[in-house]
Amino acid sequence: MTEFENKEQEAQTLENTHPTHDSSSTQPDVILMFKNVWEYLLKFIKAPISTMKTEELDPKEAAILLGFLPISLFLSMWSLMRSLVNLMFNAMLGFGGPFGPTPTQMRSEMLAEVSWGSIFFNGLVTSAVWFALIMFAPLGIAKLFKNAQVIDMKKLFSQMAVITIPMTCLYLVATVLGFMTLWLWFVPVAVSLVLPLLLHFVIIRNIFKETPDHALYIAFITQVIIILVAGFWLNIQMNNLFADTIGSFFW
Repeated sequence: MTEFENKEQEAQTLENTHPTHDSSSTQPDVILMFKNVWEYLLKFIKAPISTMKTEELDPKEAAILLGFLPISLFLSMWSLMRSLVNLMFNAMLGFGGPFGPTPTQMRSEMLAEVSWGSIFFNGLVTSAVWFALIMFAPLGIAKLFKNAQVIDMKKLFSQMAVITIPMTCLYLVATVLGFMTLWLWFVPVAVSLVLPLLLHFVIIRNIFKETPDHALYIAFITQVIIILVAGFWLNIQMNNLFADTIGSFFW
């Protein structure tokens, strides 16, 4: 009996010394990261500038925050497309005729023609390119101003991800407003184009240690670069849409 108890104690000692790997052990870490992101969001809403100066997200937590941007962008585009379809649907109500498709069928067919996968992919690429520009363009511009400051890239990434907070919130607001009236959708989207410029200026001042004048120029030039890239991208998309429309007309 004593020998059996000794073996049992040895087995428990080995198990405590070499615990088996459990995949669920990573779950608390994920929950903790989301909790930290949520707490940061609450602090940011109460005091945006103070939170950006005193609080800092882990790069993984910043990546979670950044991941919400293309999702909210897709939801806003989904709301916009539904509003446009409803507008076209209301305009075409008088053309159905007694033997034509029902209004519900017409609306369903219009929505079925929308390439949602392509919209999400384009939104994902647009978000990635935009974030890369606001993060790396200031590095190159700062060198033109002879900035010898050593930049912590992890801190820069975390700070730049914070810029997406108001954008994500405004895209979600646009999603809701888009179901009400089409023109209301453009109000929060227009505001989302201005807020990043203000927060970008604050981050450049904090991390790059630039003078207010240089920080303003860096933020302004970065936005000009973004507008040029966005214009080039929209031009390509419009040319593709025009080519598809002409092709479907002749064929």
